[in-house]
This record gives sequence, C-alpha cells and structure tokens, in this order.
Amino acid sequence: MGLGGLMVFYSVITFFTIAADILSSSPILIVSFKIYEILFGCLLVLAFCDFNFVMKHFRFLKTVTGKGIFNLFLSSMFLIGNGGSVWGWMMFGGFLVFGIFFVAVGCACITGYDDADIKKDEVKDKAKDSIKKSTAKESD
Repeated sequence: MGLGGLMVFYSVITFFTIAADILSSSPILIVSFKIYEILFGCLLVLAFCDFNFVMKHFRFLKTVTGKGIFNLFLSSMFLIGNGGSVWGWMMFGGFLVFGIFFVAVGCACITGYDDADIKKDEVKDKAKDSIKKSTAKESD
C-alpha cells in the first residue's frame, strides 16, 4: 500500500515537469505514462481495501501471485518511463523487489484471499450475540 501511495505521489509531482520535456521527447508518451502511473498507483492502493469493485474487476490483485506480477509490471513502467531520474530508478527497484517477493511467496503454494475467509457480517453478528449474552448475564 505504501508503494502505491508513493507511486501516486511521485507521478503527480513529476507530472508538472512535463512542460520541460515536451520539446525534447514525445509528449503523448510522457503524458500517457504519467496518467497510467497515477491510475495504477490508485489501483494498487485500492487493492488493499475491501471494495466490491476491486473484487469484481481486479480479483488478481487479491492473490499473492497476482499482486507480484502486477508489481513487476509497474516496475517495468518505471524502467521505461523514468527518464533517468534517481527516484524513478528507486521506484523501479522497489516494485521489482516486492514483485519478485510476492511471486516467490505465491509460487510457494500460499493461497491469497478466499471466499471462505471470515466475513465481516458474520463477525459483526457474533459480536452482537456475545454482547447480548453478556448483558443478559449481568441483568440476572
């Protein structure tokens, strides 16, 4: 989640340097990479939240291997579009290390999130039942 937030921050900050790069490089490529970095960074942050949208459309981000492959993809974006900056190389290295780590853990047969995991509603209902039982015992 921290790398996703850092990715959004880095991309927004470097987005303002586009004016200096437009004359020397392809402006469409520069703008599209920055927009993709911002969107994919937001998606990486949202993957750690429990939104139905992420579960329906980006379910691969809820598995360990899927998250690792996505991190490797993001590292390749920084490798291609960083323009030689030190922060771009650091982001590339961070995503590469975490991507390899997640893929290795995922290949070690560790499963990701499953539909059989604890559901929020079940936990909430059990908590309410235990509170009702404890208040009933206190009133006796």
